[in-house]
Amino acid sequence: MFHPDMYLPTDHDISRAALGFACEWEKGFMNKPHSHWRGQLIYATSGSLKVVSEAGTWIVPPERAVWMPSGMEHAVKAVTQARARFLYLDPDIFKGLPDKGLPDKGLPDNVTVIHMTALMRECLLSFLTLPRLYDEQGSAPHLLAIMVNELRMVQVMPLHLPEPESLRLRAATADLIANLAAPPKLAGLAANAGLSVRSFERHFLRETGLTWRKWVSQARLMEAISQLSNGIRVGDVAHALGYEGSSAFVAMFKKATGHTPGKYFATDGTVFQSRL
Repeated sequence: MFHPDMYLPTDHDISRAALGFACEWEKGFMNKPHSHWRGQLIYATSGSLKVVSEAGTWIVPPERAVWMPSGMEHAVKAVTQARARFLYLDPDIFKGLPDKGLPDKGLPDNVTVIHMTALMRECLLSFLTLPRLYDEQGSAPHLLAIMVNELRMVQVMPLHLPEPESLRLRAATADLIANLAAPPKLAGLAANAGLSVRSFERHFLRETGLTWRKWVSQARLMEAISQLSNGIRVGDVAHALGYEGSSAFVAMFKKATGHTPGKYFATDGTVFQSRL
């Protein structure tokens, strides 16, 4: 059972290197855009979340988490009913932790979706059983040292959709998101943006780091994960996204994530039975 402190509003002026928070959100809830001076680990023990910022969108399905660096404005939305768990870390947290082979460099500088390892999850849940003003000579620093080390080493997941900077290219991505089952033709989008196809592709790559084709694939993948996490069947998701059949959709999904949809979400049910 979590400590009652974990359900209280966060106070980032607390005199500790880390701060925990736990809450339950209904589907569709979204907090206001905000930032904080601590870095933040965003995780849900059940359900799925979406993290949105000016830099793009990140999907947080079961068994994944988002690392949000300090100072970056963002908002978090519950894609499904979710049990959200947060860990806020002081940027200088390395200085106060026991030496457990931690790297010399600090916390990650970029927003990243990571695989939430079993070790990291259990350490986080254990940390949330402690009071906010935890004993700095007790178990908390050791739990934090393990989590920080895992954070630096865990696998990064391909669940980021970068937003272009210019309004004309953002209009093109909005058109695509609204019509994922039948994506608009590139020539038409380029014309609407007042660009040739080659110029459109060149500007798009420069602003997002992805080719238009890769961005379309990533958008469809993220929408697929969002729908699957809502319990929608694979065949229905494939149809909704314009795939000719389930096999083509599953092949795309496995190529992008390394797993079939079934295996990708296989651990979801076991997590629900752990300490929430």
